[in-house]
Amino acid sequence: MGLFGGSNKERERQLEAQLAECQKQLQELSKLEKGSDEYEEKYLELKQALDNLSEEAVFFATSEFREGKAGNEIVYANRKGKEIIDKISQEIKSNLGVEINSNNIIGKSIHIFHKDPERIKQLLKALKPGEVKRNADIKVGNTIIQSDRSVIADKNGNIKYYMTSMKDVTAQRLIEQKIIPLNAKNTALAVYNSVRTLINQIILDIYIQNQFQSLLNETHDIVKEVESLKETTTATQKKIKDSENVLNLILEISEQTNLLSLNAAIEAARAGE
Repeated sequence: MGLFGGSNKERERQLEAQLAECQKQLQELSKLEKGSDEYEEKYLELKQALDNLSEEAVFFATSEFREGKAGNEIVYANRKGKEIIDKISQEIKSNLGVEINSNNIIGKSIHIFHKDPERIKQLLKALKPGEVKRNADIKVGNTIIQSDRSVIADKNGNIKYYMTSMKDVTAQRLIEQKIIPLNAKNTALAVYNSVRTLINQIILDIYIQNQFQSLLNETHDIVKEVESLKETTTATQKKIKDSENVLNLILEISEQTNLLSLNAAIEAARAGE
C-alpha cells in the first residue's frame, strides 16, 4: 500500500486509462498510416497512368482564387506536360517575360501565362463538375497548343482542383490549313459542276419545249390543211352530186325524146299502110 493508503490503486487505474488511450491513438495512427499507404498507392497508380499519356499534357491547379496573377497554383504536371513546358519555355520567356521550365513549374500560378487573368478566373468559376470546355488555341512561337479545362470535385461536388489538358496540334493545324482550301476548292468545283449540269438541263428542257412547240405548230397546220381538204372534198362531192343530177336529167330528157321519136315513127308506119 502507499503512504496514504489506496493511492497505488488509483495510480494503477490512471496508468491503465492512459495506456488504453495510448493504444487507441496507436490504432488510429495505424489506420491513418494504412490509409496513407493506400492513398499513396492510388496516387502512384494515377501518376503512372497520366505519365503514360503520349500526347496529352495534364496540369492540376488549386481551386483557390487570388488577386492579379496569384492563386490557382500548379500542383501537378504529368510527363508530357513537362515536355511541352520545356519545348516552349524560350517563347514564354520572350513573350511573357517569365522564366519557366519543368523544374520550377510546380507551385507557379497558371495566371502567369495569361494576359487577362480575370477573364480566365471567370471562365474557371463558371465550370461545373462533369463539364469539359475547349479553350482557344494558344500559339507560342511555332507551336500551336490545343487545351481543355475541367474540374476535379469530391463526392459532395466541392471543387478541389482545376485541370487543364493540353495537346500539341501544330502538325494537325498545318494539315488543316492545307486541307481546308483544298476542300473549299473541291466544294466550289462540285457547285460549279452542279450548276453547269442544271444549266445544261434547263437548256435541254428549253430545246425540248421549243421542239414540242414546233411539233404542235406543225400538227396544227396539218390539222388546218386536213380541215381545208375536207371542205374541198365536200365541195367536190357536192359538185359531183350536182353533175349526177344534171346527167340524170339529161338522160331522162333523152329517154323522153327517144320515146317521142319512136311513137312518131310508129304513127308514120301506120299511116303508110
